[in-house]
Amino acid sequence: MALGIPRLSEIVIKTAQFAVMREWYERMLQAKPFFLNTDAKGPSWTGAWSIAFYRLHVDYPYTQVLGLFEVPQVQGKADGKLVNQIVREKLGG
Repeated sequence: MALGIPRLSEIVIKTAQFAVMREWYERMLQAKPFFLNTDAKGPSWTGAWSIAFYRLHVDYPYTQVLGLFEVPQVQGKADGKLVNQIVREKLGG
């Protein structure tokens, strides 16, 4: 029995560069977030200061959502060279 293509319902990216990432995703997706909170007085229970959710796909009853969480503590924790290389290759930049 063959399995269907797996679906991810939610992807969350933690970033210390929330404004830059938000602008990039809005340009790439050509969409504004359906939920946006940028005026937090402190971190939420998730540790995020700002949060944006983008609906990528709706195929009732399934949806795909991308979440951006501003978490300053992740600054310098990951090397973005591979991601930047992939983006340049895909976008021709």
